[in-house]
Amino acid sequence: MACKLPLLLIPGLAGNKTMWEPQIQGLGDLADCWVAPLPAWDDLGDMAQYILAEAPPRFAVAGWSMGGYLAFEILQRAPERVLKLALMSTTPEPETGEVSKRRRASLVAIEDGGFLAEIRSLSPRFLHPERRRDGVIVELMVRQAFEIGPEAYRQHHVAMMKRPDYRHLLPKIQCPTLVVSGRQDYVTRSTAQARMARGIGRSKLVQLERCAHMVTLERPVETVRAMRQWLRQGQRAMAA
Repeated sequence: MACKLPLLLIPGLAGNKTMWEPQIQGLGDLADCWVAPLPAWDDLGDMAQYILAEAPPRFAVAGWSMGGYLAFEILQRAPERVLKLALMSTTPEPETGEVSKRRRASLVAIEDGGFLAEIRSLSPRFLHPERRRDGVIVELMVRQAFEIGPEAYRQHHVAMMKRPDYRHLLPKIQCPTLVVSGRQDYVTRSTAQARMARGIGRSKLVQLERCAHMVTLERPVETVRAMRQWLRQGQRAMAA
C-alpha cells in the first residue's frame, strides 16, 4: 500500500501501547499506527488538546474505554481532522453515581493495600470468566499499570468522574464509525454500546461473543478483522 492511513490508538485507564500490540501488528499493512500519550491530568478536555497537538494533521482514531471519551473530546474540538472513528468498550453517557462510588473505593484501596494489588483484584471484572484464568492477559494488565503508575491512575479516575454527556455528538458524526463491544462486558454494558451505535448514522456494531471489556486483548483476531474492514471502508473515496 503506497500511503498508509494514520491511525491514532487511544488507550484507556491504566493502559498504554501494550493493549494495542495485536492491532498494531495486524493492521500494519493498512495503517501507520500512533499510540496517543496520556498525561497524568484530571481533565479529559486538556488531555484531548495535548493529543491533538502531537497528532498527524488528519487521522483515523480508535479509542478504548477512557480512550473513547477522549475520542469524543477530539471530535468536539477538531471534527475535520477525524477521517474514521472506532469506539471500543465505551459509552457517550455521563458517569453514574454508582460508578463514581466504585472509583472512589478503588482510590482508597490503593492507599490501603497498594496500587498493583488493587489492579490484580480488579482485573477479573474486566475479563470474561474464561479469560480470568489466563495469566498472560492479567499480567499484561498489571504490567501496563506499573508503567502508568498510581498518580496517572488517580488523575484519570477524577477526569472520568467529571466527564460530560457526549450523546449530543452522536448524530453529528459523519465519518465511517466502528463500535466494538464484548457481549459480556460487565464494565460498560453491551446494551449501552448498541444504543450508541444506533445513534451514529454511518456506524457498524460488532459484538464479540465470550468477551468482556478488554476486547483488544481478549479477542485480538476478531478485533483486528473488524478494524481491517473499517479501515478499508471508503478507501477509494478518501484516496481521491
